[in-house]
Amino acid sequence: MTAPEAYYLPLGEGCFESTTATQSPWDFAAQHGGPPSALCVREIERHHDDPNMRVARFTADFLAPIPQGVCRVTTRTVRPGRRVALVEAELTFGERAAVVMRAWLIHREDDRAEPADWAPPARGLPGPQEQRYFPGMDPAWGYGRSIEWRWASGAFDIEGPAAVWARPHTAIVAGEAPTPTQLVAAVADSTNGISAPLHLDGWLFIPPSITVTCLRPAEGEWIYLDAATHVAADGIGVAHATISDARGFVAYATQPVLIDRR
Repeated sequence: MTAPEAYYLPLGEGCFESTTATQSPWDFAAQHGGPPSALCVREIERHHDDPNMRVARFTADFLAPIPQGVCRVTTRTVRPGRRVALVEAELTFGERAAVVMRAWLIHREDDRAEPADWAPPARGLPGPQEQRYFPGMDPAWGYGRSIEWRWASGAFDIEGPAAVWARPHTAIVAGEAPTPTQLVAAVADSTNGISAPLHLDGWLFIPPSITVTCLRPAEGEWIYLDAATHVAADGIGVAHATISDARGFVAYATQPVLIDRR
């Protein structure tokens, strides 16, 4: 079984219909946080008419479980500027907001600073691997199948830090090629899921938010996540990942996490 070719079908006037490729691992009637984040990034990038204004940081707040179905995304400029601007996107179902994203955009200039000499990730891209998900997970899980996962260390079914190369083979919106930042957004919310330090059969990991701070656009189709999750005794966790491509460092991702027994 293959995943649909896109996470969302465009319906016009800022409306989109989700496909099964957005499915959450815990409830197929809900969406994983990656596709809605990528959709909000898409709308923020389209909102600003200067192609040299690049998303430097975005924070997506998940206000409620994100259902399947028809949603609308609206955008507004919170803080205008020629060099630095803040743009907000709100994803709603009917009258209910499910995701609010705010992104800082910074004007780029090719010769403003000396280019960095980035080192490629220490763990290179492995060869093809069998695609395995969380223990007991239905292999029809849409979001899982929308991405090819190649593990350099760890796995969905292994607790603790993990490093994985992820290649989304699903468009964000049907008929469009995703931008590099949209691809990063599509996989970044997996940070806590791939690095959970406790067995998921007995524990819940709920991230209400994700922040991604970007150095540069990713290059190529593979995104590398080097992730870990830390847990305090009071049930609060922090998940973080270094995001890279084959060339080297691209971004940092961080998430607060609610941890509780099932």
